[in-house]
This record gives sequence, structure tokens and C-alpha cells, in this order.
Amino acid sequence: MVAASWKQRLSSYFATCLFWFCVVLAVQVALSSFLVRRKPEIALKAIEGHLLRLQTATAYAPETAFLSFDLQADLRPILSGTTRQVYVYVTAEAGNASSCAVLWDYVVGSERDAVINLSNQRAKYPLRAFPGETLRGVSVTLRLHYMVMPYIGIYHKRAAEGSARLVILNV
Repeated sequence: MVAASWKQRLSSYFATCLFWFCVVLAVQVALSSFLVRRKPEIALKAIEGHLLRLQTATAYAPETAFLSFDLQADLRPILSGTTRQVYVYVTAEAGNASSCAVLWDYVVGSERDAVINLSNQRAKYPLRAFPGETLRGVSVTLRLHYMVMPYIGIYHKRAAEGSARLVILNV
């Protein structure tokens, strides 16, 4: 058996050092994105909610509500060098948090997209009742949620502070 030459030992030593340097760097990046909590500036205001009953052959056709809202959000504080993108969405909660539906969503991929100013924005997705139930006079709470997706590390899902209440009207 031939003993390893000094070149092989040196190459093995540098490869081991480089591997552990990359592991420690990845752990530090993951921990830094997890431990640092920054709060974005967000203002959400509900404008109106109108109910539309679709005329179909069945009496149990679901009622559909179309909601509008204003949103001003500056998400730049939560962006960092490790953030790949931020998924932002507005939900409508009727009664409790388990009866929640997404009304609007947006993906922030860069810092220039991080400032959101929406005025009288109509929801992308309508709010629908189960067949046989009604949305008339239902009080709905709008909340903004965001999910930070880093390059390396854990996804962080948070709800923004504050909410807006809205009562759905009949049209």
C-alpha cells in the first residue's frame, strides 16, 4: 500500500475545510433569516361588498360576493439578501379563522415590487357561500398575510397587524 502524497493530503484538507465552511455559512444564513423579525408598514381598508345571486336552474346556487378594498403596504423592511420572494395575500374571515378564503394575492420578487398601493381594488377571487346558505348581512374581516420565502431556510408565514371589517350588502 502506497502512502498518500503530501499533495493528496493537502487537497483532502482543503476540501474538508471548504465543505465545513459552506455548512456553517448555510446554517448562519438560515438562522439569521429566522431570528431577525422586521415589521412591514401596512394599512388595509375595506370599501364595499356587493352580493350577486347567479340565476341558474337550481335553487341552491351559491351566492357570490364581490369585495373591494384599499391597501397600502411597504414590504421593504422584510426583504433581505436571503429573501427570494414574498407571497402576499388578503383573506376574508367570516366568524372565525377556520372559515377563511383568499380574495387577492401577489408575489413580491424584488424591492421595486415591495411597495404596494392599491385603491378601490376589486378582489381577484370572489367570496362564495355554500349551497343553501346566504352571505346577506354577514360581517367579514379582511386580513393581510404574507409568507417570506428565503433562498435557504424556513418559510415564515405571518399575519399583518390590523384588519378591516365589512358587512356584505344586497344588490
